[in-house]
Amino acid sequence: CAVIEDVPEARGERPRILVEWWPKPVIGAINGACAGLGLAQALMCDLRFAAAGAKFTTAFARRGLIAEYGISWILPRLVGWGAALDLLLTGRTFYAEEALELGLVKEVVVPEELLPRVLAYADDVARNCAPSALAVIKRQVYDDALRDMVATSAQAEKLMHESMQRPDFIEGITAFFEKRPPDFPPLKEDMP
Repeated sequence: CAVIEDVPEARGERPRILVEWWPKPVIGAINGACAGLGLAQALMCDLRFAAAGAKFTTAFARRGLIAEYGISWILPRLVGWGAALDLLLTGRTFYAEEALELGLVKEVVVPEELLPRVLAYADDVARNCAPSALAVIKRQVYDDALRDMVATSAQAEKLMHESMQRPDFIEGITAFFEKRPPDFPPLKEDMP
């Protein structure tokens, strides 16, 4: 889990889509009601975990509002068009268990295990994955959502050659052959 220090909404600005500019994985832990803008912000996390029984709702239509803050872009990509339209058009309440079935959350755990589970997951990623690879993969996923397959493959080929020039690649391969945990360097400022 990363602490985001320069978040626009902390300065009173309209929220940005965090996934568009933050190079580290953003993991959400949802332990209660998640509605409207709160749901939109949770969906902008790269991964979400929820406590059993947590409630979700888009609520916009029931308040006379439109689908705000990019939720109309992200929700169909997470759960599919039909489910997204159901949730947006009805504004109905649904629970963590349905959110899991829809693919909105990765896991549902008992409330007292939520934070330990999320921190353990984040710790595993931090210990075993190269920060530069995480940043590039994350950028690929969001950029490639708007590309065709030919452009995606061409970009992946370019990025693969670039990744093989980084010290992370050598460390990852060496650690694998030496059967030890990797010791990746921190993410450089110029990474995506």
